[in-house]
Amino acid sequence: MNSSIPFLVGAGHLSEEEMSIGSLALSSAWGGGLIKHNCEDKPHAVLNNLPSAKVLVQLNGDVARLDEAGDSWIQSLADWRQPVLLMATTQSEGVVPGVVPAYSALCSALSVRLIGIVQIGGSWNAKSRCSDGLAWLGCIASHASLANKQEDSLAKSAQEIEEENLLHIISLIKIRLGSLMGD
Repeated sequence: MNSSIPFLVGAGHLSEEEMSIGSLALSSAWGGGLIKHNCEDKPHAVLNNLPSAKVLVQLNGDVARLDEAGDSWIQSLADWRQPVLLMATTQSEGVVPGVVPAYSALCSALSVRLIGIVQIGGSWNAKSRCSDGLAWLGCIASHASLANKQEDSLAKSAQEIEEENLLHIISLIKIRLGSLMGD
């Protein structure tokens, strides 16, 4: 088992489309593949068969939901000491819903190796994100917001800024992943 493969999980139940927006952008900048699983998949079967390649694992569904045996994916990720990156969306006004700090607290309570939190789409408010005490790494623009930027005369520079932003997020992930794996 490769214990340095980051799992990309939603803070709450994000749609597969929302998860894919962030996961595909991150895997492209990460330079490896992307494997997708659902929370209906048995955690131990998936965790026993992780590849040794440089990949990210997108886990669709609510990782905190208990199965019929009373187990959850988030507990399995903690037990197997897998690194986790929380993916979060904001409400229409750019406000972070309560589920994001709740999932962060759950990760802490279960001793999940939390790399950090990435916002998918929406309005990024760096000042608010810095003051809420959560482990934010940045924001990945949604396809819709990138499409709106493409209509601007500054489309090329907006795309370049997004690519630089992704590279910055990946560098933070690698730094945090390195420190998590050292403990």
